Amino acid sequence: TVMASASRTVTTNGDDIVNYNARGGLFYLDVTGVDASCPTCSVQMICQAKDPVSGNYVALETGTAVTATGTTTLAVYPGVTDASAEIANQNDIPLPRTFRIRIVHSSPGKSFTYSVGASLVI
Repeated sequence: TVMASASRTVTTNGDDIVNYNARGGLFYLDVTGVDASCPTCSVQMICQAKDPVSGNYVALETGTAVTATGTTTLAVYPGVTDASAEIANQNDIPLPRTFRIRIVHSSPGKSFTYSVGASLVI
């Protein structure tokens, strides 16, 4: 469990995940509630690598914006490509030692209920 199911109204960072042996992972965003007062609001899942020296985070892979209930997945694995990735040649980079999942809310104050799960892949 990366993030337990809860109602959230602002961008939320998951805890750091230490990767011991996995080359990649599948991440699941399960949205079970959407604020009806904002039909165009969205949440977006981002996998971020942590720089071991500065402690700063950089996006490895960005999922699509989600506006409705349902489950979406984000794959981070060598050979998986995404035009929105911030790192050049991302498809040659395995999942780093320390990373986190960030859920970005398009409209702070508007409620989304969701959970995030992970399956690391060797």
